[in-house]
Amino acid sequence: MVTADELMIGNLLYFKGTDMVAKVQLINAPKHFDCRDEYGSFVPNGEYEGIPITDTLLIKLGFEPDNDYKHPDAPMYFIDVRGKITCFIHNCSHGHILFLHEVQNAFKSLTGKHLTIAI
Repeated sequence: MVTADELMIGNLLYFKGTDMVAKVQLINAPKHFDCRDEYGSFVPNGEYEGIPITDTLLIKLGFEPDNDYKHPDAPMYFIDVRGKITCFIHNCSHGHILFLHEVQNAFKSLTGKHLTIAI
């Protein structure tokens, strides 16, 4: 289960038990946040879960496979931000970043920019 303290406005989540995407619109207390669905409808106090990171999702986000890094069980992906910052993601299935909102938060913290995607 996702909690408000691990989110930023703009994070994408799944409505619990579905593949319907919700976007965080409001964080108004340490344990309370609200989202809108893909049609823009406000969904207060819904139950949400993280969107698992996959190779396909990383590529949709703009990350590219690092073809110089050879490890079949732990591929590495990178993204350049205006040629100044390179962010790497490695071994998502066994690491600390497992969900899309965590990638979005790390990217924002490192670059000051939002990482967006149309799912």
